[in-house]
Amino acid sequence: MEGRKLLEQVSDACRARRFSPRTVEAYVGWIRRFVLHHDKRHPAELGPGVQVRRRANPPCPPRHT
Repeated sequence: MEGRKLLEQVSDACRARRFSPRTVEAYVGWIRRFVLHHDKRHPAELGPGVQVRRRANPPCPPRHT
């Protein structure tokens, strides 16, 4: 597995866990965009300082009860 490309490794690992083809496609797409965003550097090269941000709405303001 060492000489294989990252996205192939991810795809094979997902298939081994019996993920649906659409899920595999989505995961590979997310990782591909993540790598491209970081100037095509392998995630292992980025170090612990890089965090994956959630793409969610900002938290709701506190309610006044």
